[in-house]
Amino acid sequence: MSICGWIYSSPLILILGQSIRFFPLTLLALWIFLQATPRQYDDMTATDGLSFWQALWHVHLPINGPALFLSWTLVLVWCLGELDTSIIVCPPGTTTLPIRIFTMMHYGVYSEVATACLLLAGTIFFVACLGLIVGQSQANYKSLHGAETQAGTDER
Repeated sequence: MSICGWIYSSPLILILGQSIRFFPLTLLALWIFLQATPRQYDDMTATDGLSFWQALWHVHLPINGPALFLSWTLVLVWCLGELDTSIIVCPPGTTTLPIRIFTMMHYGVYSEVATACLLLAGTIFFVACLGLIVGQSQANYKSLHGAETQAGTDER
């Protein structure tokens, strides 16, 4: 079996399809946060002689980590409810919860549709709340850490 046949026959094709579908939206969400990073950090990393990867790992990732996590959470919520791409690329024998809900609605199994919809809505709500809680805790940590750093420089 070729590599393309192996990818298509596994659930990996769903991950690949969702990634291609939501990659532009992820870049748009990240671009807003990356533009808010002060340019002085790039100048400081260049002055210190850091490579691109070192600057990314030691400077930009810690600063934009919460933004990265929130954009990942946003894309995960979009992917959980995605039906179009899943129907197109889903291999035989594999199904997702939105496809299962769509199929049950088509055949009129309404008692199970309500349960599946409640499960999907609960999962999306849980992931969104988790993303907001982690993002808020990161923002609180940064504001407290920034206030301590600023107070330490004022005393000198």
